[in-house]
Amino acid sequence: MKKTILLILLSMLSGYSFAQRFGVKAGMNLSSFYGDDSKGAKSIPGYHIGGVVEFPVNYDFSIQTELLLSQKGAKYAGILSAYGDIPDINDGIRDYDYSDKPLYIEVPINAVFNFDSWTGRIVIAVGPYFAIGVGGKRTYESTLNGKKTTKSFNLYSKDMMNYYPWYNYKQVDYGIGANVGYEFASKVFANIGTSIGLSNINNADVAMNPNPDLKNLVLTLSVGYKFRQP
Repeated sequence: MKKTILLILLSMLSGYSFAQRFGVKAGMNLSSFYGDDSKGAKSIPGYHIGGVVEFPVNYDFSIQTELLLSQKGAKYAGILSAYGDIPDINDGIRDYDYSDKPLYIEVPINAVFNFDSWTGRIVIAVGPYFAIGVGGKRTYESTLNGKKTTKSFNLYSKDMMNYYPWYNYKQVDYGIGANVGYEFASKVFANIGTSIGLSNINNADVAMNPNPDLKNLVLTLSVGYKFRQP
């Protein structure tokens, strides 16, 4: 899967030299998780930024690929019996608060339908995405009897896997996305969309969590610009 994603990225980069239209986009993510292991997950803001390459098939239809840097994740907060996973805290009740912010290189591949409206076009896009995690952190804060403990982990590190064997992350993700927006005659565009992960991203030790189930869920708001055809 990693080799496939790298080939897609290389093909997309080479496509900039002959694509009829290309552009840039950036925007906000509102992300969380779903699945059996997502209990207590709350949405957090993130971002995405990258390039767009469009291959028109005809006036009303095109194939579009993107190369994005996209931050996703979720936060958790509550009160739990201590599990002994924090140094020097082995019993009692503790407050906890942590956030996970995985950072992906993401490649959506969309079928795009265009409809003339006013001075521009309504644009509807749908298709799969492929992504690979390249970074991100878990920031953890725990309080017991007034004593606060803070830790931070790189999400794809061995330390993370050893410290949280029941809940850490796979790097490869894939799913499906859709968005709707408007492209003005000036080639400025804006859209709102969603992406739904179809791949379990919980890289749990099966002895600790025999049926891991965690998937990405993201709402997006984007603005961008498509350069005019040469």
